[in-house]
Amino acid sequence: MTTLLSHQADSNSLDASQWDDVKMDFIDQIGDATQAREALEEVFEKVERAKREWESTVDSLSSLICLIDPQGCLIRANRIVQVWNIGRVDAVKGRPLHEFLHPDCNDPACYLKLLATQIVDRAAQGQDVSHEASDSVLGRYVHIDSHPIPDRDQTTNYATVIVIHDITERQRVEQEHKRLIADLNDYAHMVAHDLKNPVGVIIGLAEVLETEIDVLPQAELRTSIQSIGRLGRKLNDIIDELLLLAEIEDRDAEVQAEPLHMGSIVANALDRVENLRVSYKGEIVVPETWPLVFGQIQWIEEVWVNYLSNALKYGGRPARVEIGSTLQPDGMVRFWVHDNGHGISPALRQRLFTKFGRLGRTDTTGHGLGLSIAQRIVAKLGGTVGFEDDGEAERGSTFYFTLPSSELTKAAE
Repeated sequence: MTTLLSHQADSNSLDASQWDDVKMDFIDQIGDATQAREALEEVFEKVERAKREWESTVDSLSSLICLIDPQGCLIRANRIVQVWNIGRVDAVKGRPLHEFLHPDCNDPACYLKLLATQIVDRAAQGQDVSHEASDSVLGRYVHIDSHPIPDRDQTTNYATVIVIHDITERQRVEQEHKRLIADLNDYAHMVAHDLKNPVGVIIGLAEVLETEIDVLPQAELRTSIQSIGRLGRKLNDIIDELLLLAEIEDRDAEVQAEPLHMGSIVANALDRVENLRVSYKGEIVVPETWPLVFGQIQWIEEVWVNYLSNALKYGGRPARVEIGSTLQPDGMVRFWVHDNGHGISPALRQRLFTKFGRLGRTDTTGHGLGLSIAQRIVAKLGGTVGFEDDGEAERGSTFYFTLPSSELTKAAE
């Protein structure tokens, strides 16, 4: 009787039916010893309850928990294998870890295949293993820990527990954190350069006015004051763009999308670039009607101002700019700005819409933020940005952004 129980219990792999068989066999051998029989039934009930509680606890964890034997074959796993759509819990037993998690993988250099071998080898020496990897089969970035479980005699390991954590979100946050730090460094260098020049000129002009204001001709005095005002406005524009960028990057801020009357938004944008249009002797062709879309009024006005400003600055001489909209098959509306410039060189195309990237023109001014801000605004509103340029001189470039149409938004609701 004792031999039977010891032999089956030490298998460490009893399923529910096998456990019931062990229990009934043992109880049947008690015979008519009623008191002993009841005591044993109580013991078995406590063991079953503890087993159920432990399995429920392990199944409730968000990580994949596996138990493998010394040969690297699975003994059992928690129900995360089903949550992750890997397979069924009852199909785990006896399967090699790599074969079960990567069923169609024939790559001899697969990280999991090599790691599974390492886990078995290290477990034989009583050593843990820890590893992180991007698992394309599981579609997750995972952190894997293994820990050998010694047998009763402490001389061998009866199994190894493997815990596979899904750290995809943590990895995304870490990468985003690194990106933000890199952006901050880039921005610090750029802003320091952009602010230093006008501030230096303002200081120089102020010093001249302070020492020579009584002897300067009125025309020169007026020119100096106008220069200070122009440079001050440039500094204010940089600060406004920085504040707008901070608002866009605030991931906790809720975006209040609303129906946009694009005609009035474009009219406001045209007013803001009027001085630039006059300076470049430009012409802007505007359609009579606009489709109804959803977005954020102030943000979209900034996108138009940026696109129109770039079209006037980098367009032909004189600049001719045409704007319009096109309803796409996917229900999004593409708004576009076409100029008559020389197009975008291949070297500059890769830098478009990147944060703090400049177009590298010496004859124009810019703060390196405009297209990046446009990209972030439109992305936060559910759209995309881009440009089209066939590379031929004098054909110009078309910059566009998309927003959901009113019909698409109604369908989503």
